Amino acid sequence: MQAEYKTIFILGSLAFLSLQVLKAETACCGDAQYDSSVEDCCGGVVVPIGHCCSGQEFDPETEECCGGTIVEKGRCCNNRPLEEGFECCNELTPPSPYNPETTCCTSSALYAKGTMLPEDITKCPNRVANPNYHPDSNGCGTPGWEYIVPKTDVTLTVSFTECCNTHDICYQICNAVRADCDTGFFNCLHGACYAQIPPVLAIIGIPLCATRAGIYYLAVDVGAEAGFNDAQRRACQCCP
Repeated sequence: MQAEYKTIFILGSLAFLSLQVLKAETACCGDAQYDSSVEDCCGGVVVPIGHCCSGQEFDPETEECCGGTIVEKGRCCNNRPLEEGFECCNELTPPSPYNPETTCCTSSALYAKGTMLPEDITKCPNRVANPNYHPDSNGCGTPGWEYIVPKTDVTLTVSFTECCNTHDICYQICNAVRADCDTGFFNCLHGACYAQIPPVLAIIGIPLCATRAGIYYLAVDVGAEAGFNDAQRRACQCCP
């Protein structure tokens, strides 16, 4: 007899627990009941969980709920619907909307196209040539420094102006390698010495000219990094 009572008690307890679970998972949506573990009541209509946005049903395959508004999938940025023509810069934290026609998305900030790069040009790893920029040159040295960086060698027969202008332009080619520009400058200076000094002055003139060429190259190698970076900032824009 005790065994029978025990069995009845166990069965009764299981039935009670099952009823509680059923009550916990079952809810009403208008006149309909639904399983709250897998369904949701959306504006009075039973829908699968994850298909309701502010009381409106949507299809997660093609749509998403963006800050309470249903938008096309992929057209939401940081809970804000994207305007037509805008994309989401997910490289930023938090993500931010931007217009890819006029703006570049980077991990550091949004940069307007057609403008100078930031001081740290490495923040724009995908930089390309700025279509609005036109390179120029100013010969050897900057205005006011002509006596320190003259345009000729000591024999006054060699002009370094073409080499200097070519070097200026090289610095202004977007994504140029500075070492390549400087090496080309060095070779051009020495070539000018050998090509332009008259034979009658060659014995004395070429060594003197080559020495000055070496000084020019050393000056560029040591002191032109800021000038190169500035030229790259003007010649490039942050993205295609």
